[in-house]
Amino acid sequence: HIYTVDSDQKLVLSIGVAGYKWSKPLLVHTGHLKPIQTPQRIQLESSPKHRLELKMDNTFDERHVRVMVIFSPFWIVNKTGLEMSYREDSGFIAGPVFTLDHA
Repeated sequence: HIYTVDSDQKLVLSIGVAGYKWSKPLLVHTGHLKPIQTPQRIQLESSPKHRLELKMDNTFDERHVRVMVIFSPFWIVNKTGLEMSYREDSGFIAGPVFTLDHA
C-alpha cells in the first residue's frame, strides 16, 4: 500500500516477478490530474526470447483514490504433466507454462 504521494510529482513503478528481470519503469502518475490511458502493458524478460506480459489498469474510484490492478490478459492451466510454452505472433516465446504441481 502507498498511502501518501505528492500529487505534483511524477510517479513511476517497476514490477518484479521471480525468474524475470524487473520491468522498465512505468509512468503511473503524470504530476497532473491528466488521466493515463489504460490498460498499460508491462513486459518482463527472463531471456531475449522469453518474456511475461502483464497489463495494468490505473484508475480512480468514486472517492478519488487511485486503484492499480495488475493482471495477465490470459491464463493457461497446463494439466498435461509436460512442460509447455507458447509463442506470440511477434516471435517471442512466452512461457514456460508450469503444470499444476508447480503452481
